[in-house]
Amino acid sequence: MCRMAASSASSTSNFRYSDKFVEDGSYLRIQNISLGYNLPRKWLKKIAFENLKIYANLQNLYTFTAYKGYDPEIGSTNQDALLTGIDNARYPSPRIYTFGLNLTF
Repeated sequence: MCRMAASSASSTSNFRYSDKFVEDGSYLRIQNISLGYNLPRKWLKKIAFENLKIYANLQNLYTFTAYKGYDPEIGSTNQDALLTGIDNARYPSPRIYTFGLNLTF
């Protein structure tokens, strides 16, 4: 009679060292782009403005990576240095678009 019992030492143990879930986390991110333009004063005199600036600010515009997780910049869990490099599905960095006008009368 052969008996089999559940054991943590079985050959299918998930606690063994493996590189099955290791992947390349290298990335290149366009972090911040700021653009602005001051309109020429000779144009503004016609509409009674002293200064007019049009601007745009783009944050986290795009990340170039082959990483399959949400964000390759995974950080560490609970600020624990021993858990650095483990992806626990951190929420990805948001894309932020800001546009505006600065007027001086």
